[in-house]
Parts: sequence; structure tokens; C-alpha cells
Amino acid sequence: MLAAIHIRQVRTDLGPLTFAALATHEGVRLFTRDGDTDTDRNLVGLDAFAFLYEQVRYDSARLHLSDACLRRNLKFVAASFPAVEFVDTAFGPFGALLRHASDAIGEHVAGLLAADEARREAARAALPPLLVATDASKARKLRGVGLGCISETGRRRMHMAPDARSILEGELLAIEMGIDRFRDRDLHILTDSRLAIAALDGRYHGRPGVAAVVDRIHEAARGRNVRFAWVRGHNRHPLNEAAHRLAVAARRCYEANVSQDVAAAIADNIVESLLEDNRHSA
Repeated sequence: MLAAIHIRQVRTDLGPLTFAALATHEGVRLFTRDGDTDTDRNLVGLDAFAFLYEQVRYDSARLHLSDACLRRNLKFVAASFPAVEFVDTAFGPFGALLRHASDAIGEHVAGLLAADEARREAARAALPPLLVATDASKARKLRGVGLGCISETGRRRMHMAPDARSILEGELLAIEMGIDRFRDRDLHILTDSRLAIAALDGRYHGRPGVAAVVDRIHEAARGRNVRFAWVRGHNRHPLNEAAHRLAVAARRCYEANVSQDVAAAIADNIVESLLEDNRHSA
């Protein structure tokens, strides 16, 4: 009998998993272990090997193991498994068996990841859209734009985009950052840039850099309910004001070469100020 064992480790929403697939002329059999440590990798490979050996212990088999470490360890004690000849290179029929094993794991993993996505989508649908404000800040004479985004729950991010060429590009980059920051929710994004909304709606086409960000935003929002709305800037809207302050802080911290710890403390103070205002207005 000819056989091949392939091992693959993946991370799912339910935790890390390690798979081994044993492929022979009779088909492919999968073995699974929770976890993705080296020990898990060795154990699941041994599970597959033990199953094979039970089938051929009174006959013989030639086996290729794709995991070099496990193959080396088993070859070291090969005298204990006289029914199996270990093959180092997946040539000829072993290559085909290895592909079958790899494809079987791939199909199984694709199903698990699809189930993960279905659970995430159901969880998103069960919650109302999260309100998020985004903004950008650009110095007149310097290149680069500070970005800020913050949710109604106080989760925030600020970042400097040193290569951004215009405030519009910065506004769109801030929106992209917001979508990326809150991947687990449907979103209602507020921006004080009418031009950014026009670009997202296809009513305005700017420089190639602007078009590239718009494309990335649409791709990031695919499969989610993401709405964009304009809010008047500098009009005491608490989320918009907090996003603006985060964007300004990102730019100024970058220009002053402020440490990450200090920048994080500044961002935390901005969020705390927002939450304090919300408590007083409640």
C-alpha cells in the first residue's frame, strides 16, 4: 500500500485546531486535535500513523509524511514498525496522494471558516449598527494626515498617515480605519466631509490615491451593513468632536515624535472626556 500523511494547523473562532489527513488508494481519512502547538502537531500525525499501521501491520506500506520533524522521529524508531517503509520525497504517486490529503483538509477548513463567518454574520445582525465617527487632520504645509475614529461605546483608534496627500484622502483613510477597527459590527459611520461621501457614492473621482482608498472601503464593507452619513463639523457633536481631537492628536504626536505610551494616554484622555460629557448629559 502507498500512503501519505499531511498536517495543517488553523485558527478558527472556536479555537486553534490541528488536522492530519491520511491518503491511500482507498481514500482520505481526517484526524483532528484541539490546539496548534508542536505537541498537537506531533500527536495528530501519530494518530494518523497509528491508524495506518493497524491496517498494514500484517502486510506492508510505503509512507510519505509531509512533516519533516515527525518523519525524522518515526524513522529513528523505524525498527519498531517493520511493516512501514518511510519515503522522504513525495515523488510520483506520493505527490498525488499528498495533494489529495491537502485538498481534503482544505475543504474541511473551508467549511469551518464558512461556519465561523455565518456565526459572525448572525451575531452582527442581532445587534443594532454601531455609531462611529471618523475625522482627519492635515497641517497646511506638511505632508501627511492624522486620522481618528471613535465609537459610541468609547472604543477608539488614532493613526498618522504620513504619505496621504490631501485632506480628502485622509478623511477616506479615517473611514477605512473605522471599518477595520470595528469588524464585528454593522456600522453607521459619521463624517464631516461631504466630499468623502460623494467619493464613496461615486459622484466624485479624485486622484488615483483617492480612488484606491474608495475601492478598499467598498471591499472592507462587503457583506456588512455599513452606512455613511454627513454630520456638520465643529458643531458640538460629541462623537465628531472626539474623532476630530483624536485626528489632531495623531498628527501632533507624530510631528513632535511623541512616544506611543504618551500618545495612548492622550487618546485615553480624549475618550474619557467624551464619556464624562455623556454621563453629565444622561
